[in-house]
Amino acid sequence: MAKAIQAWKYGGDLAGLATFAALARHAPAVAQLAVCDYILPVPLHLRRLRQRGFNQALLLARILFPWNQNKIRTDLLLRQRWTEPQTGMDGRRRRLNLRGAFTLPQPDKVKNRRILLVDDVFTTGSTVNECAQMLAAAGAATIEVLTLARVRE
Repeated sequence: MAKAIQAWKYGGDLAGLATFAALARHAPAVAQLAVCDYILPVPLHLRRLRQRGFNQALLLARILFPWNQNKIRTDLLLRQRWTEPQTGMDGRRRRLNLRGAFTLPQPDKVKNRRILLVDDVFTTGSTVNECAQMLAAAGAATIEVLTLARVRE
């Protein structure tokens, strides 16, 4: 699984997406998470998006929730500041790296809403935590997080 995720994320190899989708179809928890108002993929900075060619969290949201495409929103949570790649950083450095990286241009849109935040890999939780704190501060009713994998240290 780790090799498939790395090939997808860093090599642009989309072959694993069909497997990820098949796994999701057999995971009842994924369907339960879809009971939300918005599905927000963790955004990439425009520079990183240009380098990579795709946002892996957005692709993941699309393949995991094909029946909920209208709930996937890329305009509510934005990455406003470039951050250094976090591979190899400990939790403290990751938190510092991400401080102020995200913005909610329309905070009223998430107020009292059930949010599902989607990211590819959960390492220290710094990225999803930074996003969730912003959503909570804007008054989101609930925030749930779905990642494809979790790194165990």
